[in-house]
Amino acid sequence: MEGPGEYQDAWRGLSIHVPAGWRLRRSGMGLVLCDGAGRCAVVLQPRPGVASLEGLEGAVLAWLRRCDPSAELYVEPEGAGQGCVCAALLRPAPGDEARARFFLQVYGGCGYVSGYLAPAATCEADGHVALETLCSLRPIPAVERYLWREPLEGASSALVPRGWRVEGRVSRENPLGMPAAGLQAWADEWTGVMVGAEARLYLEPGLLGGLLGGLVGGFVGQAGFVGAAEYAEVHLLPALRAEAPDARIERVTERSDLIPLMVAREAASSGLRVEDALEAGPSVADVVFSFCDEGRGLRQLTRVMTMRMPPSMGRGLPLWVANVPYSCRAPADRFEGWEPVLEGIAASFRVSPEWRQKEQARMMRQFGRVLPGTGEPPDAALLLEKAERLVCRVRPLGIHERPFAVDLGRDPDRGEEGLLWPPAVVDGARWRGLEPPEL
Repeated sequence: MEGPGEYQDAWRGLSIHVPAGWRLRRSGMGLVLCDGAGRCAVVLQPRPGVASLEGLEGAVLAWLRRCDPSAELYVEPEGAGQGCVCAALLRPAPGDEARARFFLQVYGGCGYVSGYLAPAATCEADGHVALETLCSLRPIPAVERYLWREPLEGASSALVPRGWRVEGRVSRENPLGMPAAGLQAWADEWTGVMVGAEARLYLEPGLLGGLLGGLVGGFVGQAGFVGAAEYAEVHLLPALRAEAPDARIERVTERSDLIPLMVAREAASSGLRVEDALEAGPSVADVVFSFCDEGRGLRQLTRVMTMRMPPSMGRGLPLWVANVPYSCRAPADRFEGWEPVLEGIAASFRVSPEWRQKEQARMMRQFGRVLPGTGEPPDAALLLEKAERLVCRVRPLGIHERPFAVDLGRDPDRGEEGLLWPPAVVDGARWRGLEPPEL
């Protein structure tokens, strides 16, 4: 959302004021608010599994140093109750200096970080706006949820609100790759989320496409490569209009900040080099559709990703892939309130490592070859760090645009522990009286 306004999040169990001219986006189980220029930012981020303040300090410093290898974190001598206050200084670019302050807390075996970053030149003014925002933090009732597991094969899991209708699925219709696991969860006939949709493979048109079209028909479509936003307009919108003729695209948000994580995940799952994945032209966008169904106005948020198939994977064919990781919808007048819950379900979705290994072994027996991802898991942190460094050569990333926790989708299920913001942590009063840091 864009401010000014009060953002209420029933998935995380918190409320916060968004200043005028600022915007908010969700980042895993965390939140990021930033001003229009993207220079001042407020960050709220949990770190499940980090059970000590020392470990939390190390996690914050590692995150800062992905932006500036020489960044420093200073623990302030005066604590603030149960936790510690830290100040940071970093220089992400020559002549560009930023200051930050964080409150670190460990609760219930999970670390929690709240704080802000601002340019040193405007730290006093921007810092006071950020502090006022943090002071507005307060707990609200969170939806009650449980850990759902796919019942037939144990293929996947997700956190789902109690009382919702949930249906897991495993599709083996694509003979060109691994089977796909997913789920659908619905609160009612109008409100729900679909997660884990299969990727759609396309062949570029041309002489080669014409010759191969008959051979790959049914498994591979034929279309020219497009970015994520254009894919939504050219391919998804017509499909939606077949159901709802009045469907239109209400808003497109380019998510170039997600490209490093997308590239790191692709490199981890397929064995590609990060450089090859970036050369494939990856793009990400969040697209909001509006339409009517039986007289009721609905909104649908769809995340779209597209990228070319690197030659080493496409056997030299001009192939490209489009993926919709999740799509959620709700009545238009209630969409803003439901959106955090629906996205939260999608973010909690995990494919079981044991199921993945079993399916990989099956495909190895079927095709007689070793598939990518069957050996030792790659170093997720190194892959993401390299992807960010290469992306920044084209478009600099702010520290608030870098994912706080490295998660390539291979983490084991963690249940509910550490995934909620407890009321004891969501307390803006701890920020009152603090001044912007002076380093």
